[in-house]
Amino acid sequence: RPTRAPGANAVPLRIGGYAKCPTTTLVQFKRGAAVLIIHVGLHKTGSTAIQAALSDMTRSELSGIAYMGSHSPADNDGFMSNGSANEEPGFVVPTHIESRGTATDRMLADGRTVVLSSEGFLGSMQHLYPDARGKAQDMRKYFASRTDLRVVIYLRPQHTWLESVYTQVIQEGGSDKIEDFTQVCLQQRYFRFANLVADLKHELGSQRVIVRAYHPGVDVVTDFLSILGVPRPNRFKRAPRPNKSITPAQVGLMRLINETATPAESWALRYFFQNWLMDSGDNTVSKTASVLPPDIQKELRAFTLTDWQELKGEIKDTLLPSTDVFDQVIEQARDEHQKLY
Repeated sequence: RPTRAPGANAVPLRIGGYAKCPTTTLVQFKRGAAVLIIHVGLHKTGSTAIQAALSDMTRSELSGIAYMGSHSPADNDGFMSNGSANEEPGFVVPTHIESRGTATDRMLADGRTVVLSSEGFLGSMQHLYPDARGKAQDMRKYFASRTDLRVVIYLRPQHTWLESVYTQVIQEGGSDKIEDFTQVCLQQRYFRFANLVADLKHELGSQRVIVRAYHPGVDVVTDFLSILGVPRPNRFKRAPRPNKSITPAQVGLMRLINETATPAESWALRYFFQNWLMDSGDNTVSKTASVLPPDIQKELRAFTLTDWQELKGEIKDTLLPSTDVFDQVIEQARDEHQKLY
C-alpha cells in the first residue's frame, strides 16, 4: 500500500455524530466548496429509509443540498447500473455525457453539494460485492478531480446481516439452503468487513471514507442527516419500516415453494406473506426466532466478534471514526442469546 493514500489531505465535510455520541467532533465545511456524498449501502442497513426521507425533503429542509439518489427523479443521474448482458451491476460512468457534464457535474460546478445513494453501488448483494474495489476506483477516477468526494457506508454485524440478506434472497425467488448459502458467504473476501473497509481506504483515501455501524439502537435517517449537517424535520416521525421482511418460518416455507414455483407464483406468495398475514412485518418474531440453525448462529457470532475487532482498527484513520459505537456493537454481539431455530 502507498504510505499516503489518495485524498488523505482532502478537506473534511461538516459531519454530525451518532445520536447519543456527544464526543464526536464536528468538522467544518470548506467555505463555498461543493461536496459529493456517495452513499453505498450496504444492503439491509436502512438504505431505503434514508432514500425515502431524502427524496421527501424540500431544498430548504436539506439546506440547499441536492438529493439525486434512488427514489428521486434523477435516480442517481446515470451513475448506477442494475446490470445487463454487457454490464456488471454497480457504479458506472454514464456512456452519454453532455459537453457540460452530467446534471451532477453541473450542480457541483455551481457550488451545490450533491448526494447520490444506492445500496447497489458496490455491486451485487447476492455475490457479496466481488468488484467493490473496482467500483470505488471508478468513483475516484471520475469524481476526485472534479469535487471534494465522500463515500458513506453502513455496516451491520454479520450474524444478523447474513440472515437478513438470506431472507431477501428467498423473497426474490431464491431456493438455496441456508447451510450452503452461509458457507459460500464465509468464503467471500468482503464478507469480512475489515477487508472491505481496507480496500475502500486504499482506493479512495481514508479521509474520503465514512464508516457507520448499523445496529438496533440507531435511527439511520437521523444519523445520515447528521453526516450532512442537516436536522431531521419536525414533520418527520419515526416512520414504519419501508421494507417488510417475512418471518423465519415463512422464509423456510417460501424456500421450499421456490424450488418449483414460477417467478409470478413466488412474487404472489411473498405479497401474501407481507400484506395479508396477521404477523406481516412484525419484527418481534425475528427477535426471538431465526432461520439459522444453532451451530451456524454460533459460528457467525464468533466470526462477527473477530472481524469487528479488526474493523475497529481499520476505521481509526477514516473520517469521524466512532470506535465507541463499534465497541457497543461488539459487546451486544458477545452478550446476545441464541435464538430459537
